Amino acid sequence: MNKTIVNAVNSKEGVFEININSDIGESFFFEGYTAASLRADLSEAEGLKKLKVNITSYGGSVTEGLAIYEILKGIDAEVETNIIGYAASMATIIAMSAVDNANIKMGANSYFIIHNPFSCVSGDAAEMEAQAKVLNSVQTNLKGIYTAVSGQDEKTVQGWMDETKWFTAEEAKEYGFIGEITEGVKIAAELTEKLTASGIKNIPDSLKRKNEPIDETGISKITNAVITGIKAIFAKDEPETMTQQDFEAKIAASADSIAGGIKAEIEPQIEAKDAEIIKLKEQVAMVTAQVLNQAKAAGDTDKSDPSVDGVDRKPTNAELMNGTLEGWGKNVGITNL
Repeated sequence: MNKTIVNAVNSKEGVFEININSDIGESFFFEGYTAASLRADLSEAEGLKKLKVNITSYGGSVTEGLAIYEILKGIDAEVETNIIGYAASMATIIAMSAVDNANIKMGANSYFIIHNPFSCVSGDAAEMEAQAKVLNSVQTNLKGIYTAVSGQDEKTVQGWMDETKWFTAEEAKEYGFIGEITEGVKIAAELTEKLTASGIKNIPDSLKRKNEPIDETGISKITNAVITGIKAIFAKDEPETMTQQDFEAKIAASADSIAGGIKAEIEPQIEAKDAEIIKLKEQVAMVTAQVLNQAKAAGDTDKSDPSVDGVDRKPTNAELMNGTLEGWGKNVGITNL
């Protein structure tokens, strides 16, 4: 049983909220949110008058989902549901348990996904036919819930279920599944992978693009941008010697500008969101650590440059940077953005 933390939004007024952030139901492989989870949560909501149910789930067990729906419909309190990111399959049925359409809310960037129930069964023809009857009965039940809330006719809703329909927040409101669009949240990058694994079809292209790898040209651009960015940090009037601590501080202070330059190079290929920028900064840190190590190793070999006024001297920090960066750029690629 996956029990959530019940938050007392305003215990004096009897307002509580629960978060459903997992599969619906349990199996041998995972622990999800069940009817027993809900009962345990409700037992802690003393004096309950209003319950806010926050949902981020791609569904699961039909029987557990219907049980949760029935419990929420039967409690003596106002129920408000809020879809955050995505609600798919049975998670959408739980969202329908709000007291009325106006109490079903959805984030501006979220998705509402409905489809026909499916099942796996082994056995003879009679067992297959029996399971098909169960699926048809469940399908009729779910369709009835969707039509009751949305006001859409059964034929239209059935067409959406046959299609595996992905509704944006605007579409969900237009067709009557929700009553209010709230401030949006960014959808996690692993959404596509999870929904695909769960059998959900028709994933929008806008989500697929967020998970496409950067091609070799993009990697080359990133490499060149890192090199250019780090070189630009060092002005012509840099002193010939610089402590490693000062060097690292100078690199760190310029990480934002370097990451911004990289973003400009690859932005045509990906939607550069906050998470990508964080990764870029991590890549800059990795690159500079390699450069520091190579520069230090080069300095420790006591190289000299006899071409400067006939006097032997070690290369400056900037000269070491140029040499080691060029070598790094030829041999190292950034591949894990």
